[in-house]
Amino acid sequence: MSSDYNKNILQQLNVLYVEDEEDLLEITVDSLRFLVKNIEGANNGQQGLDIFKKYYKDENLPNFDIVITDINMPIMDGLEMLYAIKEIDKNISMVVTTAHTDANFLKQSIELGVSGYVMKPIDMFKFYDTIVTAVESNVLKRKLEDKIDDQYFKIRTILDSQDNFIIVSDGEKITDCNKSFLDFLNIKSCEELQQTISCVDELFLKDEDDDYLNIVKTNTNWLNRLGNSDKQEIVKIHNRNFDISEIFQISVNKISSHNNDMEYVITLNNVTELHSKSKQLEFKATHDFLTQINNRQYFNNILKEEILRVNRYNNNLSLIMFDIDHFKVINDTFGHETGDTVLIELTRLVRVYLRNSDLFARYGGEEFMILLRESTKENAFKVANKLREKIEEYQILKDKNHKVTCSFGVTEFIKTETDKSFIKRVDEALYEAKESGRNKVVLK
Repeated sequence: MSSDYNKNILQQLNVLYVEDEEDLLEITVDSLRFLVKNIEGANNGQQGLDIFKKYYKDENLPNFDIVITDINMPIMDGLEMLYAIKEIDKNISMVVTTAHTDANFLKQSIELGVSGYVMKPIDMFKFYDTIVTAVESNVLKRKLEDKIDDQYFKIRTILDSQDNFIIVSDGEKITDCNKSFLDFLNIKSCEELQQTISCVDELFLKDEDDDYLNIVKTNTNWLNRLGNSDKQEIVKIHNRNFDISEIFQISVNKISSHNNDMEYVITLNNVTELHSKSKQLEFKATHDFLTQINNRQYFNNILKEEILRVNRYNNNLSLIMFDIDHFKVINDTFGHETGDTVLIELTRLVRVYLRNSDLFARYGGEEFMILLRESTKENAFKVANKLREKIEEYQILKDKNHKVTCSFGVTEFIKTETDKSFIKRVDEALYEAKESGRNKVVLK
């Protein structure tokens, strides 16, 4: 995107910037003051919200085009403020600047409709580009709503200058789109696109493994649904140039043409980087770093959910707990690096013999849990015994004189008991297996 284009967009903007670090607030406001039409600063979410309301209510003051905010702040955090502002102006553009790497915050940002984020310390050039990308679709919408024939060429230029994808539809077919969208699809013209597809939702990919992606094509009235709502949805589209799939935040604005026919302006904002970052952080928060299987915290959370489901629907739920026999001896004899290898190889082996519906987690140092949905304790016992045999057969250590074995406890959930009592009973079964000679399965 050219610097002249960025400058032209920035000069039109009224900006609210919220940051609790006084030095950063002062430096950034001073920097933007020479680039934008007007800027107001605030040092916490509550103050930012108050300023936004003041400008929104006063006819003599300009409405803000964009809110730029830090996330983690005193009194009111950035996301709480953005939620409140979104209630006042559903079309406001939003950007977050943060050093916060919590996956939940990033996921909330996407769901809220945040158009972009800049990690601290702030790269000012990336910061300016992010601001322009966030606001350009709203700038275009204002121009489309006030369209006059002799302005069409100018609007066309703006449309084709955007990084965001803009598609115009009459509800049945695509009537226009910008150059960025055509380049992404490796198509030369809108006419060629119209011959290829009739509606943009034909490009949306289903992703059965990612329940976070809300595929709007499941609703045939999605244009009206999004056009009447401030809700943002996430879709995946195949990039033909690089043979990869990318993630987009989609929004729809309904406008009336000069002859009062309804048109839909569809905006696709690429959030692949943000979505990927969110997924990475979510994976780190729910998985064990060494073995790459689920961790104890995630297991405990899912266990509580499954118990609620079992109590409601009266299904079977069984639990296997096992640990590696004499693991301390393995560490002391061969070293901790070999011990880590044993943990990794063991988890790889166990996963081969589990169902997709089974939850496998590292519960402690050498302790593991397997939650078996829709499974009786008899079936769980068979699974545990098969795992015990496969582990004993598999030569994990290079020293063939030393075999790795495991002891197992098995139990089935008793309706109305708690998650803690459920875990205590399987732990007791494991203890009994170890005390009675190890390399055994005990059902309790």
